[in-house]
Amino acid sequence: MRFNFYALFLITFFSYLPTVYAQAPCGTVDHPETKAYWQAHDLAYSKWLRANPQWNSRLPERMFIQPHIVTRTDGTGGVSLVDFYDAINFTTLQYLKANIAIQVCDINYIANDQAYDYVLPTSEDFLLGFNVPNRINIYFVSNPRTVSSDQGYVCGYTYRPGGPKIIIMANNCTANGTTLAHEIGHYMSLYHTHGTTNNGTTNELVDGSNCGTAGDRICDTPADPNLSGQVDANCVYTGSDRDANGMLFQPDPSNIMAYSPDRCQDYFSEGQLSLMAFTLQGVRDELLADAPCGGDFGDCLTVTTTDDYGYGSLRIAIGCANQNPGPDTIRFRFPAGASPTILLNEALPTLTDDGTVIDASLPNSGPEARVNLSGRNMLAEGDGMLNIEGQKIEVLNLGFKEYRIGASGGSTEIGAIQVGDSAADFRLENVQVEFSPVGLKLGTSYGTITKSAFKFCQFAIRFSEGASAISITETDYLCNRRRVWETESELTNLPGAPTVSGVSGGLVSGKSEAGNYVEVFANRDGGCQGAPCQGEYLGFTYADANGDWSMPTGDLILASYTANTTVIKNGKAYTSEFANCVALLEEVNFWIYPNPVTDAYLNFELKGQLDSLQVRILNSIGQQVFYKEFAMQNTEIKETLDIGEWLAAGVYVFELKKGTSIFRQKILIQ
Repeated sequence: MRFNFYALFLITFFSYLPTVYAQAPCGTVDHPETKAYWQAHDLAYSKWLRANPQWNSRLPERMFIQPHIVTRTDGTGGVSLVDFYDAINFTTLQYLKANIAIQVCDINYIANDQAYDYVLPTSEDFLLGFNVPNRINIYFVSNPRTVSSDQGYVCGYTYRPGGPKIIIMANNCTANGTTLAHEIGHYMSLYHTHGTTNNGTTNELVDGSNCGTAGDRICDTPADPNLSGQVDANCVYTGSDRDANGMLFQPDPSNIMAYSPDRCQDYFSEGQLSLMAFTLQGVRDELLADAPCGGDFGDCLTVTTTDDYGYGSLRIAIGCANQNPGPDTIRFRFPAGASPTILLNEALPTLTDDGTVIDASLPNSGPEARVNLSGRNMLAEGDGMLNIEGQKIEVLNLGFKEYRIGASGGSTEIGAIQVGDSAADFRLENVQVEFSPVGLKLGTSYGTITKSAFKFCQFAIRFSEGASAISITETDYLCNRRRVWETESELTNLPGAPTVSGVSGGLVSGKSEAGNYVEVFANRDGGCQGAPCQGEYLGFTYADANGDWSMPTGDLILASYTANTTVIKNGKAYTSEFANCVALLEEVNFWIYPNPVTDAYLNFELKGQLDSLQVRILNSIGQQVFYKEFAMQNTEIKETLDIGEWLAAGVYVFELKKGTSIFRQKILIQ
């Protein structure tokens, strides 16, 4: 591929219509200085391509944008920030494919009637005085005109390298999303796909024989006769134009540099991407100046902002990982003590990069601190907050909240986290999902979920048909409203769910299949109303040869208990449906432990109505050796008594009086 960057000072512009680019006067002026400039870089680009055959396999370079929003002198008007950020988001994701990570600096506001009602060249000369060095300076104005009003309005214009360093955007055209990416494309050396003019047709032949010196000078974009008015609502080319050899054109309406409807444009070709990558490194390298926005932003895999879009966002970090094949780690850097929340407006890019780890731990913020994603503004069907397709992907310490809470009802077919069929051997650890119809939706992929929690979800986990196995360990569920499997038949080879059959002597016990791994959970929220559930994770044990298992209950005596089991077959873990809550202790209102007392501390728990309590301890001959009064603040009370300092080893009677009720129990102090 060869490019002849001949004399050109290019003003690009588009119609005011929202869907197509109309034919309008062109402001192209040929400058000898520009011609010489581009002839010098033509050879440099060819050498760069030969020296960098894998140019798109590196981590992206940062490129800094300085937005200027022009308002009337009284401060009214100005582009909608919603439109601005939508355009920035689309543009940012497209330029990542060129190994260019866009960083948006703080918006500069300019209140000036003359610049707001933009006319070139007067307004341009004025605005150039606001340019910030080492950034792409983009000015958003109202309906720019090229020279005078009789030449009409344009959507935007800029100059290829060699001309003034400025991009002008019409406020009303920013909303279409693609014009900004198009204009930056010109700024980074690209022509329209139909060639070097704004309104004419191409001189490129359909057979590609002159693709390096005609049309847009890029050989992987097909010859384009100028698509203005020749693309239908389905993004299909409807023209019948022929080239100089009589061959019918077969253009591509989806290219961002084409004059096709905005909704059709969604990509740059590889040749366009490589030219822009070269331009950043070899022509507009001033844009690579170190952190001109102020501050150190780190590499593109580090999340430094709670903004949904732009450099330093999680959205860009995932895009960087996808553009950099092989294992990557996305980390989060926020001030100590922070518990940041990222408010998503749409689904994050699907994570496809094998071996990528999203580690949202906050080392200096305490064990309970986590980064949370909020999906309350997400309404689009079909996507989760995070969608995983790559293999061996890990998500650590990340929270997901309020997914689709703003949608009517919310779909139970879409999870806050979606794991696709190709996401083999994924791992979720210390992940917490709250307030989502479905916490996690799994395809046929296999993976591990550990030390996580699902709360206030209609379904914690739902499986697609054909799912084979999953390992779930140390994972808590809020009782009463939780189902794990959608149906019992969705997973095969499941071990039988264990039973919880007894609580005595500080142990919870039950039955399972011989040798099974059994996890035990305590529930303090009452019965489960017939639904499978889990509560606070206590630990694990194994069923013996007879299928019997037991687990110490610690200080959660007045809870009911659940358990699940896991077996390993052919290297995969099959986890049973959670056993139903067994509220064996619903009638138990008083418990004292440990008994015997071995470490000088005695605990007691009591359930019931609010009342005052009197605790006495009597020795073996009925003498009172300890007395204390308590006030119940809640319907459950737990207290710890340090009795080792004044009571010798021996047998005693613990007596608790609550209203007219008296509870007595013999205790042994060792």
